[in-house]
This record gives sequence, C-alpha cells and structure tokens, in this order.
Amino acid sequence: MNRGIDDFDRFHKCYLEHNEKMWDRYRKGFIKVDELRWKRFWLTLLDFKIGDEKLARQMAVEFLDLLPTRTALFPDTFTVLDYLKDKGYTMHLSTNGFEKHNIANWKYSGIASYFVEVITKRRQQPGNHTKRF
Repeated sequence: MNRGIDDFDRFHKCYLEHNEKMWDRYRKGFIKVDELRWKRFWLTLLDFKIGDEKLARQMAVEFLDLLPTRTALFPDTFTVLDYLKDKGYTMHLSTNGFEKHNIANWKYSGIASYFVEVITKRRQQPGNHTKRF
C-alpha cells in the first residue's frame, strides 16, 4: 500500500481550509476542543486518501507540543514593547487561544515579561470575547 503526501504546499492549503472550518464549528459550539484538535488533521489526511484516525490524533499531539516553540514575531515587536514599557504603559494581553499553549509560547518568544496580565479565552465569558473589541 502506497500512502503518503508528496506536496507539502497542497497539504498545508488543505489543512488551513479544514482548520478554519473546524474553528468555526468550535466557535459556534458544534464541537468540543478535543475534536477540533485532531479532526482538522484527519480531514486533511482524508483529502490525500489516508483514513488513519490514529495518525491524525498523533499529528495533533505533536503539533500542539511543537507549536509553543515557534517564536516568530512581527518585525520590531521588541522595539515597540520596549518603547511602551519605558514610557510606563501597563500592558495587558488578550488572546482567544488556549492558556496552556499560549503561556509556553509567550515564554519561549520572550514577551511574557512585558505584560502584567494575560486574559485568555478560558478566563473570558464564553461567547463574549468578540464583543469586547
């Protein structure tokens, strides 16, 4: 049996489409976070005729383990943060991401020390976070 993915760009495009659909279903309350995490990979694998739920679940775990170590920031992020800190601004960070993974990401990227408070989806009222902005 020959199975595999020989075109990363195609895989990534399919993944992004499924990821957005699954996030939309999650935001609307149709699925829980655990389903979101693995099913976006499973649906992508199905596009390549790979119906392997175990592999999709493994990919989800490895993706979430790897994600916080990706520390790319916008250009001049530290310049702006240093400027605001030096001017005495008290900074808060609000995110719709998941607390466990975001905390690790902020630490890896070096921005955690700039913020006095981080407001995560978990600490916000369900369904109200989009209305705050």
